[in-house]
Amino acid sequence: MGIQIYLTAKGTDIPADLWEQVYHESLVLFGNFPSRLTRLEVQERRGEKRYVYTPETVSNRDTPDEHWRVVGDLSSRQEAEDFKLYRHHKRQFPDDRFYRDPAGSYDVLWAEPDDGFNDFHGNGCLLWDSKTQGYPYHYALLAVGMLVESRCPRAAYVIGDIDRREAREVRVWANALLEEPIDLPVCVDPDRLYRRLYELYGDERPAFRRFDTLYRGEPSEVWPAIVRHADPPAVRRCLAEGLGSYDSLESAGASEHAIRYLEATGDVAGLIETVRGIAFRGDGEPQEFSPERLLETIRKSEETARKELRWVAAKVDELGRSDASPESSESTAESPPTGEDYIRAQIAGQTPGYPDEEGLVRETGAVLREGPLSSSVFAKRPDRDVLLGALYRATHENQIVLTAPSWDEIDALEDEEVLKHLLALASVRKRELHFWNWRRYLLEQPRLWDALADRGTPIR
Repeated sequence: MGIQIYLTAKGTDIPADLWEQVYHESLVLFGNFPSRLTRLEVQERRGEKRYVYTPETVSNRDTPDEHWRVVGDLSSRQEAEDFKLYRHHKRQFPDDRFYRDPAGSYDVLWAEPDDGFNDFHGNGCLLWDSKTQGYPYHYALLAVGMLVESRCPRAAYVIGDIDRREAREVRVWANALLEEPIDLPVCVDPDRLYRRLYELYGDERPAFRRFDTLYRGEPSEVWPAIVRHADPPAVRRCLAEGLGSYDSLESAGASEHAIRYLEATGDVAGLIETVRGIAFRGDGEPQEFSPERLLETIRKSEETARKELRWVAAKVDELGRSDASPESSESTAESPPTGEDYIRAQIAGQTPGYPDEEGLVRETGAVLREGPLSSSVFAKRPDRDVLLGALYRATHENQIVLTAPSWDEIDALEDEEVLKHLLALASVRKRELHFWNWRRYLLEQPRLWDALADRGTPIR
């Protein structure tokens, strides 16, 4: 489980020069992202290996194997799985013949009607299938996915755990940097998606089934979009297709379809007729698809909505009382951030910090002095070169990865007492999550190192 981004592209429909142009544009986006992006690298220093999150994201420059690889960003120090893209078409799509090319269809959204409708990968090569966990680099990758989709129409699309708001803000940021603007992903635009699928399949029923798999926008926008692009009988057939894929009207998806259909059309008679038709054609047990069960489903949904509204109203009232200012009755609400400001807000909100840094640092240092630093190994007073080599080895053995700027600070460190404390901290074989995160935070904060070594210098 986790937050993912998928990118599917059909290389046979993308010219090699266009692909290289997209690659270079992606580097423009990466180079202007509000935080420097990183990739994982293994370096060798003083005969020892160490793990580094380096901002040098491009590898094998000016070779047939040139590509970028990204796992996170420097500011938030949040990383997840890696994503990559090759510069050269031949390297990115080594054998497109593996992918089906259905007769009469060249759209990457295509899936076989019989067994492929639930396959959101579509008719192409799955370039990305990894988790960002929603960390800040998610927005850089979403921008690149939107770039690929926009530059390669009907030959690429980005999908996954994305929504219209974040895609809109990413587009604002990206379009300020690119000579040619990019569009929102088709998967969050119900009108474009339905029109394109109907054109692809020529029938509203398979178009709706495929739509149901690919759509990632607001549920409330589904039926209004279908109503705008289909006549009433076709809309009802879409409804039957949607409801008929569930075992019961009480299934979350079925009740969502029924209620959203009513909101968009007000067609109570059509809904009842569709429910009866599903029951009689044997797509579900009659008692699971009946007007009575439909009424009960709508009633339960209304009760739930009323409870949620009461809860929201109470919270709003509570917040209103706590925020009330006797000096001013004017609203001080600020407009939500947009574009680059939106991305910067996501970075700031996900950058870790600790309220009582100084207390935690000094307590950690005391524990180290009572434990590992009191051993005979440290009593021998190893010199700086030995300490650095041991620190590289300890971080490698314990799979501790630090950012390149942090390693630069450590490499320049002359204070052997501080180096001893960093080595002792890196040597602790403990993987409990809170300790793991705190240790990395401490190893990457030079301003805390004097306090770790029990210096009297105040923390900056």
